Amino acid sequence: MLPNDPLPTLCPDRFKANFKAIVPLILEEWSGISSENLASTDGELERVVDCIATLTDRTRVLIRRQLRELYQLALLESAPPKATRLSERLTQLTNSTLTETDLKQTIDLLEERTEELLVQFKKEVLPELNEKVRNNVGGSLLTALGIGFILGFLLGGIRGR
Repeated sequence: MLPNDPLPTLCPDRFKANFKAIVPLILEEWSGISSENLASTDGELERVVDCIATLTDRTRVLIRRQLRELYQLALLESAPPKATRLSERLTQLTNSTLTETDLKQTIDLLEERTEELLVQFKKEVLPELNEKVRNNVGGSLLTALGIGFILGFLLGGIRGR
């Protein structure tokens, strides 16, 4: 895994198990590869990497990284859309009268969903933001100072007049 790389290491067994879902994405990403070439790899990760490396000018490291991304996309696309408990609950609430227990259950579900979103934010977005801030420390400081100045000016007004 590369430093600050948010994607997990790609497991060869999982890759092979989901290979059929990944093939269309691979063919779309690397148009010079035929489905027969991919089929000859039997879904084995290293053989797929070798196949792509011999037919393109990409490095094996870059190919593995792109395959990880395609694997993640394939899993997202193949997952059937599911109705969450929260959306089901809100639908039920719109079709009936509200009671105190209904509201409490809905608030509890909203809190659970908020916690899930916060965990997802910390896992997916925060590492990328941290990396951008580290790479652009000066720009980040100037931006923060500028926003602080503008907010101070707007909220505090001009004193002494």
